Amino acid sequence: MEIGDIFTSRTLRKLFRPGGRLLAFGVCVVVAGFLWVLTALTRPYKVLVDFEVLYQNANSFGVKDVNLPRQVSLELEDYGYNIVGYRFRNEAHSITVDFNNYRIFRNNRRNEAYVLLNYKPEVIARQLSNDAKVLKVEPDTLFVSASERAGKKVAVVLKTEFDFRKQYMLSAEPVISPDSITINGPKSQIDRIDFVETELLTKDDIEAPFEDRVKIARNGFGSEIQMSPNTVGVKVDVQEFTEGTLEVPIEQVNVPPGAKVVLVPAKAIVKYRVPLSYYAGIKPNEFRVVADCRNVLTQTADNIKLTVAESPKNTSSVNIIDDRVRYLLKR
Repeated sequence: MEIGDIFTSRTLRKLFRPGGRLLAFGVCVVVAGFLWVLTALTRPYKVLVDFEVLYQNANSFGVKDVNLPRQVSLELEDYGYNIVGYRFRNEAHSITVDFNNYRIFRNNRRNEAYVLLNYKPEVIARQLSNDAKVLKVEPDTLFVSASERAGKKVAVVLKTEFDFRKQYMLSAEPVISPDSITINGPKSQIDRIDFVETELLTKDDIEAPFEDRVKIARNGFGSEIQMSPNTVGVKVDVQEFTEGTLEVPIEQVNVPPGAKVVLVPAKAIVKYRVPLSYYAGIKPNEFRVVADCRNVLTQTADNIKLTVAESPKNTSSVNIIDDRVRYLLKR
């Protein structure tokens, strides 16, 4: 007999005749028991349940979680059907303690720090059912060895990989805004950081000025290091360039005592690239071409190699057309 057949009129007459009363009684007991269980599961109860604990962002506060408890007991108020789930689910149930949601209290006199789990019970309750209330957490205090925290401003170093269209170049160094950011974290780590780098900013076929934003690279920093802001603006000025040449006097350096060196010729021709808007302002005295004379008394060659020691900031690809100069010694 199927369950649906029990409630047909014919079957009911059989159940309630003298010989069928026992069966009718049994059916009523089953139905009543089912309704009782259903009613019981929809009522709120207070229970004590053990949960495994997972910790997040402990390093952000210099906390080592190896000595923190792996299990806590929660006194809950929740509906029966949820409590059955907590009690009898086969898989392990756990809660997460995220240190970003809690305040670390410090007792400088006893040189200790601690977190109060009962300080924000709703943070834990949100990880359970929608109806759960956390009445108490045991243990209610986590004692942690939190290191001293510090903050400071550090410079931002821009990393770029630019490819310019033919005849175009930077007219000046890119402008970073802001050019420094604030970092916070364990003092022992903050003291070792002098600057931060951006993620690589790449751009191809550049022919006009542009602006962009780029993230600060973590550079292997852990989550315990916080940065603000974590992006910076970049302004890049690009102009069409031209090539120029200038005749620049050669400066002698490291001349041996008592020696007199005569360079032939005494000037060098320097070739360079410069944005069009700066071309007219480039002067010979902004370049410094040097001849290192330290070996003139011992070397057999009759020439000295020239190098560019200084050049205007808006120039690039600076080189000497003939980078060797003959010399004569006079005593």
